[in-house]
Amino acid sequence: MDVRCAFLNGKPNTKLYIKCPTGYLGHPGSEGFWLNKSLYGLKQSPHCWNKALKETLGSVGLQPTNTDPCFFTSSSSIKPMWLCVHVDGLVFRGNWNQKFKTKIKKSFDMENIGPVKYALGIRITQNNTGIQLIQYKLIAQILGKFKIECP
Repeated sequence: MDVRCAFLNGKPNTKLYIKCPTGYLGHPGSEGFWLNKSLYGLKQSPHCWNKALKETLGSVGLQPTNTDPCFFTSSSSIKPMWLCVHVDGLVFRGNWNQKFKTKIKKSFDMENIGPVKYALGIRITQNNTGIQLIQYKLIAQILGKFKIECP
């Protein structure tokens, strides 16, 4: 799943003001605007987005693991679910129910981009027997480093 305009979903935890752009004729005498949402380019935008996402995921029973704050798991052993976050991309695995789908799609504008085929430089193939992860680029770099030729 891809979250559209992810950083715009966060709310700053302090009052932020921006200067009106040159030529803006909206409110006479106005020199700036108070931001009630994060903007791309602000230092705090990634943090605000992460906070909003964590709150939403927590409300449907997903919590970050102690070892990786970008990897979320459900506490239910009956319907286990795992979710991995990379900026605005979410990768799900497990039994995600209708309550979860409804809540997360209501909170964020999302696009289902289908099964994961490539992520973080790793080619991913799934079939009935399992999941295969292949790092072609890394393999080629290692073979080149040690001057090993491969047919």
